[in-house]
Amino acid sequence: MKNIIMAAFLSTVSMLYAADLARNYEKALLWLDDFRGKPEELALIEEFKPDMLLRSWYRWGQPDKDKLYEKRTQEVRALRKNGMALGGGGSLSIVNEQDLKSPDFDMTWLSTGLDGKVIAKDGQSYGSLSAPGFREYLIRKAMEQARLGAVELHFGETNGRIDYDDWTLGLKGDNGFIQWLRKKYADKTSNWWKEYLGDFGDKVFRNSRIVRSDFLKMSKAYSETFKSEWGKSGSWKGLNAAGKPAFLAYIYRENLDSFIGSLRKQLLDRARTEVSIDIWGFADWILELKNKPDAYIECIPNKDWGLDWFKKGFPTGDDDKQLRKIMTELIKSVYGTPVVFTIDHPHPFEEYRKLPDQKRADLTRYFANLTWSLNAKFLFRSYSQEQKDLGPLTRQAIRELCDKAKKSQIQ
Repeated sequence: MKNIIMAAFLSTVSMLYAADLARNYEKALLWLDDFRGKPEELALIEEFKPDMLLRSWYRWGQPDKDKLYEKRTQEVRALRKNGMALGGGGSLSIVNEQDLKSPDFDMTWLSTGLDGKVIAKDGQSYGSLSAPGFREYLIRKAMEQARLGAVELHFGETNGRIDYDDWTLGLKGDNGFIQWLRKKYADKTSNWWKEYLGDFGDKVFRNSRIVRSDFLKMSKAYSETFKSEWGKSGSWKGLNAAGKPAFLAYIYRENLDSFIGSLRKQLLDRARTEVSIDIWGFADWILELKNKPDAYIECIPNKDWGLDWFKKGFPTGDDDKQLRKIMTELIKSVYGTPVVFTIDHPHPFEEYRKLPDQKRADLTRYFANLTWSLNAKFLFRSYSQEQKDLGPLTRQAIRELCDKAKKSQIQ
């Protein structure tokens, strides 16, 4: 009986805690990239008067000296004094030179190709969320933001830029591809493993020591089987070439589940109960998380959904109907958790910025009101460095809508 009462009590506390964190997504939300408290940023904030700068203190790798969090605490206090809150967060994969120079950073966390060579694109490296040490590293950075006043932590690249690092392959740790494959086919015979994946399969079955070269030595036929089990590299949904969920969907979910669970525990342990955690995007593996985020952020449906904002007459009646259908389905898929819609970078935001001022103002009004009519949240987007793109009509629309959101206390 005592256990039942305690379980009911903890459930009630959890519900109250979730309801309290949901307040971070109410009213007027403004996304001001890379907030640093510059005069032009503060002028924009004073003009729009949002309640929250959502995900505006973002981390694309370890901040350089000009952007160290400690140097911006005065701005955080000033926002709070004026009744505004600051949100932060970061990428779950991107690392930069500051990270690589840090004594806390382990180079073995970097994402690699199957040949073991570090993957870099446009000079950018990526950490693997499969590495427990990298997850802990990111959590320390997030906790630093929370300690200095951020009350919302948003995380993008939620699939963690997974390639072929040692932890993802299963050469290190106990939750990689090798272990997943062994569990998936635990009832198969030695002959089956040999026929399915050759010498590599035989090693998996016998629990023999596997090294990176075992993956590289597979014949073409076995390599195709490996790819089918692994999934398409970079697939956001974790699917293979046949369109079926593969190992990637599993490891994406496991990594993000572990990250959110560990971060939330540290926030609670340090009495940071006002800090919410939200993530980017929707995918089947995200909807299956055990450690649910406090909100989901997603782009207003665009060309990725077959909707062209930039065609003449958009939105037509059919466009409106399709938008409502897609957005309603997304909201229902995470019933009870706030969904925040915005205009994301780089697409369609870059195209949106090129539209005439009147059209941008019209779309801003339309998208905000549509979102609110569906009981979701709308996040106004601006570049702090490029305010010239905010024409007078668009600015007027954002001012009016922020004021509307504050007055109506949209839930």
